[in-house]
This record gives sequence, C-alpha cells and structure tokens, in this order.
Amino acid sequence: VGGVDYISKPFQVQEVLARVENQLTIQRLQKQLWAKNLALETANQELERSNRELEQFAHVLCHDLNQPLQSIILHTDMLDINYQDRLDMKGEGYIRKIRDSSLRMKTFMQDLLVYAKVGADSQEITSTDCNIVLEQVLDNLKAAISEKNALITHDFLPTVNVSQTQLIQLFQNLISNAIKFQAPGKSPQVKVSVKPVDNSAEVGRVSSINATGFHKNGRNSVEHGGNYWLFGVHDNGIGMEPDQRSHIFEIFQRLHSNKDYPGTGIGLATCKKIVENHGGQIGVESEPGVGSTFYGTAPG
Repeated sequence: VGGVDYISKPFQVQEVLARVENQLTIQRLQKQLWAKNLALETANQELERSNRELEQFAHVLCHDLNQPLQSIILHTDMLDINYQDRLDMKGEGYIRKIRDSSLRMKTFMQDLLVYAKVGADSQEITSTDCNIVLEQVLDNLKAAISEKNALITHDFLPTVNVSQTQLIQLFQNLISNAIKFQAPGKSPQVKVSVKPVDNSAEVGRVSSINATGFHKNGRNSVEHGGNYWLFGVHDNGIGMEPDQRSHIFEIFQRLHSNKDYPGTGIGLATCKKIVENHGGQIGVESEPGVGSTFYGTAPG
C-alpha cells in the first residue's frame, strides 16, 4: 500500500471498496506473474536438460557408428583393389557410390560430434592471441586455399578470453565456407576484421567494420575501446537472399544442393553455438553475387 492508497476522513464507502479492489487486483497480478516466471524458469531448465541429453546422445551415436562405418570404407577399398579386374563399369559405379556415401556420412558424424561437444565438454577459458589462432587455421586450410587460389587477409587481431579450441573451430568453419561458396572460376578473397564495441548487442552494420575500427598500440598489441570485440569475416562469394539469412544458423539447414556445394548443414550452427557459449552474438549480412560478411562478438 502506497501513500496514495491512504484514505482521508471523512471517506466514502465506494472509494474504500475501489481501493481494496485495486490492491486485490495488484496482488492477483503479482501472483500470476510469479507463477509465469516460475513456469518459464522450469521450462528453461527442462530445455537445458533436453539439450544436454541430445548432445550426449549425438556424442555416443557418432562414436558407436564410427567403427562400423570405417569397416565399410575399408572393405569397399579392398573390394575395389582386389577385384577391380572382375568388375564391369556398373560394378565400379556401385563401389564409387558406396565409398562416396560412406565418406559423406563420416563427414556428417564428425561435424555432428563437434557440434555436440560445444558446451558439453568443459572448455578452459584462456587469454588467447587471435593472430596465432588464425595462423593455425590457415595452416589447417592450406590445401583448400591453394586449390581455390584464395587470398586471405586480416587486421591485426586482439587477445581475447575464450576457449582456444572453440575459437579455432569458429574461424575454420567461417573461412572454409568463404572459400567454398564461390562462383565457378572465381578466386576467393577473404578478410578477417575486428573492432571494439561497448557490448555484445552492438553489432551494428558490417559495413562499419574496417581497419580504422581499432587502434594499434605498438606492433604487437591492440587497444580495447569497449567490453567486446566485433569480428567480421568478409568474402566475395555467391552471397544469399535476405529471406535466407534468418535460418542459416539453424542445424541441418542448407541453401544449396550437396552436388553444387557439399556440406552437412552443421557448420554454421556450430559457429552460433560457440559464439553464444561465450556470451556473444552472431549474424550475417549478404548480397547475392557480391558476397557475405559473417560477424560475431567475443569478450575482451
């Protein structure tokens, strides 16, 4: 009861009844709000539990299926080598399809296992030099970079407090996608940029991410002007339509056929999970035929 609810004398019965009814309504609404908050908290806990169980299931499933799948691949190769002179073109085609399907399944399980491990395993948060991480990623992607004649450039990157293993996975997924999703005959050009922002929600427009978005302090350090770093991975690839951006980070979502651009539809979902696991946000801006910029925030 507040000061406005005290009734001066003499008082009217109707006024008293109105004030009482007002307080009863407030109490009823407060109880309803408390009940809804409790239900929401319970639902969130149940969702977290279900997600943990799903991640554990995917982890166990991938491990259990890996051995028989490896056996299929091995015996297919042995059949091809030892009985090649007895197979006609149709038989060779069958073997090729078995091998290709098995390798796709292996890639799918590997990607699903990586997705399941994000958040399921206890990852050590350490002070991580992003320049060293990027150097390792580019070494991992050396074959793809050479094959596509890709040009990879980057700003001088900061040191951030993250899981180094997950940051490697994040950069590797985004850069490999930038290399892969290109028009035939076009050489990929990819740039990794960074700038400080005040909070994780301040992602702004990607066009504002450029080399002047941060301040170098000597050769080997970067001054931090905010609480988060906003990273961008820019490419000159095929891009995407505006209505495709809203669901591109959902697991198993693919915009293209496996024939045109092979993949599992898990990579970007893993990126989203990694960024959000560190309290950040991820997004994309894109124009068909021009390219895309994937951006995400990381704590300083």
